[in-house]
Amino acid sequence: MIEWLTFIEILSLKSASIWGGLAVVGGGVYKVYRTLTKNRELESAERTATRTQIEALSRNMADIGTKVNEVAGEMKFNGGSTARDAIGRVEATCNLISQRLLAHCERDDAAMFECDASGRTIWVNRALCELMGAASSSELLGYNWKTRLVTADLERVSREWSMAIADDRDFDCSYRIQCEAASVSVRAVATRMTTPAGKTIGWSGQLKILH
Repeated sequence: MIEWLTFIEILSLKSASIWGGLAVVGGGVYKVYRTLTKNRELESAERTATRTQIEALSRNMADIGTKVNEVAGEMKFNGGSTARDAIGRVEATCNLISQRLLAHCERDDAAMFECDASGRTIWVNRALCELMGAASSSELLGYNWKTRLVTADLERVSREWSMAIADDRDFDCSYRIQCEAASVSVRAVATRMTTPAGKTIGWSGQLKILH
């Protein structure tokens, strides 16, 4: 009898161990299941957030495309109502004013010239050509005007002109130019031309004969 009880007890203990082991295994499996479930939920949330972001980005890109098309439309001529038409009218007015001013300066008796921001002569009028003995304006453009200076003054005038350009200031210098019969003393004064912001875009000047 005692042996049977012992046997039964042993079976009970073994059964308890087995069930306990199963419980532990089951608990571990449940934890793994919960972890996988949470991961899937996180992935689903991330996919939803990413999809929302992509949709928002697509809408923004569509809005940008619309704005770009509107701007592009404004930069085309359509007969008068776009920004490009307005700019065209301003450009035409500026060109007309420039042409009239140049025509006036060309007829002026004062010997005038204009240089760009680097100091190269880009325009001279008829009076300056006559004063310096040039058959056409092309003979004085760039740095060709220096060929009309008396040799003894050339180095000094070139240095002073270069310094005025480098220092971004007005130019005021007296020198002699070589004419057919003799040299003529002149005074050259060039004033900086600037943008509203103060950036130099060139020089505008005159030559006057010194008596």
